[in-house]
Amino acid sequence: FLGQSYSDKLKISHFNEIEKYWEIKCRKENYFKISGPVLHVSDIHSNYSLYKKIPSWKNYDLQVFHGDYIDGPEEEGSRKMIDEILWNPWKKSRVVWLEGNHELRLRKHLGIIMLSNNKGTEIRDLLRESLQEDYLRNTYKEFSGITPEEAKKYLEKMNSTLKIFC
Repeated sequence: FLGQSYSDKLKISHFNEIEKYWEIKCRKENYFKISGPVLHVSDIHSNYSLYKKIPSWKNYDLQVFHGDYIDGPEEEGSRKMIDEILWNPWKKSRVVWLEGNHELRLRKHLGIIMLSNNKGTEIRDLLRESLQEDYLRNTYKEFSGITPEEAKKYLEKMNSTLKIFC
């Protein structure tokens, strides 16, 4: 079964039904009427200082960020980027944050934190081994100190903020 609620669930018995599911899901996404310029930004990779240099938001009708906000060279940059995206009090209606494959790694890590406890270290270590090296070098360290409760809050906020690409 796929979907958010019972009414959205679809039993998949054939590949064409998967395509139908995504067609319906994408139709539900927000669409914007745009008459002016659009800013596209991708692959920031924890370059928070560069992100802060982006031209004024007011110059664009829509800003689309195409994912891969984390896993880069800037120290503490991954955490700064995610905190900026998820917790910044400004809520711009004309900004779209798409989730990239690097954010999926963060989801996995946050899930590991939520599931781990003192008795779950073997499972945590096994799952840690499946994370990519660039994630382990920086982002893993930046988020490893959070509690399972904090990890849950991050995941909930990611669910409401980051969009899938359709």
